[in-house]
Amino acid sequence: MGENVEAIFVGAVCLFFGIGTVLWIARSSRRNTAKMDAWLRELTPSQILAEAMVAATGEGAELRARTVGKGAHKLWLHCTVESASGRWTATAKVAHRTSPPGGSYRDGPAEVGEEAPIRFGDDGEGISTIGQLDEAAGRRTGALAIPRPEGGTWLQLLTLPAVAEGSELVVRVTVADLEGESRATFRAFIGVSER
Repeated sequence: MGENVEAIFVGAVCLFFGIGTVLWIARSSRRNTAKMDAWLRELTPSQILAEAMVAATGEGAELRARTVGKGAHKLWLHCTVESASGRWTATAKVAHRTSPPGGSYRDGPAEVGEEAPIRFGDDGEGISTIGQLDEAAGRRTGALAIPRPEGGTWLQLLTLPAVAEGSELVVRVTVADLEGESRATFRAFIGVSER
């Protein structure tokens, strides 16, 4: 009889700890999901300043916008690529220039920047080669790929330099060296996010 009570007690303790562990994992998972959602909301553009379709022929597209006061200005590429083999790659080249608030690049010297080519794709995993980070902290290329519920993927190609509100921002984006695709569309846009 004593062995049965002991077995029941051990079983109850195991059940208690088992249920507690499952509940703790479920709660942690919900908390982590909420943190991830909040993080993605901060990084995902809340405002789009300019957008243009980009042909994968190396011709490029130019985006022009006036900067806004709050948020990080980033260059994104919306990619929708179909590949028979499931593997594709391309290269993005980005050049940008800014002018002082209220001015235009035609009014005088503008700050000009050209980024190292950014290789992306390879199985749709996002950025596979990251451009050189030789500038101030906070500038980064190609670290983020976000699959979109409506299809395709947003790739964050570049965090643009911080400039005063009302500055003119001109970005030229070129997509070239596209390999392994059966059909592809690319749309570049300047988005403003919290960080």
